[in-house]
Amino acid sequence: MINQKGQRTSGEANGWSAPSITIEPLHAGNLDAAVPLLAEYKYGRKWSEAEVAVCRDFWDRLARSGYAYGLLAREEKRYAGFLTYSWAFSTTKGLPILRVQDLFTSESCRRKGVAKALLGRAEQLARDAGAHRIQLETDCDNEAARSLYGDKAGFLHLKQKIVYMLPLGSWT
Repeated sequence: MINQKGQRTSGEANGWSAPSITIEPLHAGNLDAAVPLLAEYKYGRKWSEAEVAVCRDFWDRLARSGYAYGLLAREEKRYAGFLTYSWAFSTTKGLPILRVQDLFTSESCRRKGVAKALLGRAEQLARDAGAHRIQLETDCDNEAARSLYGDKAGFLHLKQKIVYMLPLGSWT
């Protein structure tokens, strides 16, 4: 992250970890506990048994994929948020890139440092891997995320870049 002097610092050194929040990797032992977070992310505060089964399947596929990874934030005794990521490679820099796919904090845990702690851990992983950058995208109308990434986390908004996607099936 960037400190007030414009210098790069690690997430933890920049106050990005909260003492009551711990970050752990998503793995077979915590998949079931993570399902309600994904269900809230996808469906809101209420969901059906079928939707829970879909979320369990999604987490299982992510954990077994070998190319995508997850981090879970625990606040006290409950899971409070998650971050999913994958690795890419910069052919121009010859270095890895950590790509954040999703960052979510449960509604009841927002504004407590959960997202900051998850981003701090992602930054630590990227630095440990010798990555060139962390890359992410968000919707233009997601003001909370844009404020977090740009104003608080030091991410740069690259106005000269445009995202293109080619759906390979159903878009929804």
